[in-house]
Amino acid sequence: MNRRLGGDASLNAPIREDGESGERQDWLVDDSPSQECILVENEELENRRQALTQAVSGLTIASAVSSRRGASPKILSAWNARG
Repeated sequence: MNRRLGGDASLNAPIREDGESGERQDWLVDDSPSQECILVENEELENRRQALTQAVSGLTIASAVSSRRGASPKILSAWNARG
């Protein structure tokens, strides 16, 4: 019962009686990352994953070529320089 008599505790209640200072919800701060930050981080992560996948597949191909053909270091360096 005391809660009901204590006044308006909603976030939409004005901070002061004159109503010009805004509502309580205007002063709340959200510390979580914004949607833009989350999107940028996800895109960067995906770009890094793709680059790593390409690098590993390039190493796998170069390794397979050198082991099958007994390639010299010159051939391997030329192979790696092409990508």
